[in-house]
Amino acid sequence: MKKVLLVIFVVLLFGCSKEKMDYLDETKSTKISSFDIENTYLNSSSNDIIKSLGDPDYIEEVESSPEKYYIYGPKEDKSDLEIGVSNEKISCFLLFTNEYEFNNDTIINQSKDEIVSRYGSNYYLREDTGSNILGYFDKENNYNLEFYLNAEDNVTHLILEIYEDQ
Repeated sequence: MKKVLLVIFVVLLFGCSKEKMDYLDETKSTKISSFDIENTYLNSSSNDIIKSLGDPDYIEEVESSPEKYYIYGPKEDKSDLEIGVSNEKISCFLLFTNEYEFNNDTIINQSKDEIVSRYGSNYYLREDTGSNILGYFDKENNYNLEFYLNAEDNVTHLILEIYEDQ
């Protein structure tokens, strides 16, 4: 009986949360194609990473995939910045600290209101893995930007990535 209740709880918990792509049609586009981290952009070559940021502290290869992550930070599991590379092109950024600038600004710990003031009101809100997430789509370039917020509505980290057409 306990197993059945646990299964029902898990299905309800995960079945009710919306994925970011569920918001694509209802969210107006915001131009984010010019956003960068330390003058490195999505779709840039992996060589541009090294030119802008130097050699990564770690490289994590994804098994059975052309994807790998360039990791910058004191520890592999406690990074400041991770850059996803697929087929030698940058496919995503994950920023965890203010060690690196996003769009010439320090973003971590900024409030939700500051983010909306800076990037506009064409956003969606969702919840995932216990975090509130404020997200934007650039539909012309297939870019998605998500700010993860803590209980005080301050940014804990962000993800800027290329999404696949549906």
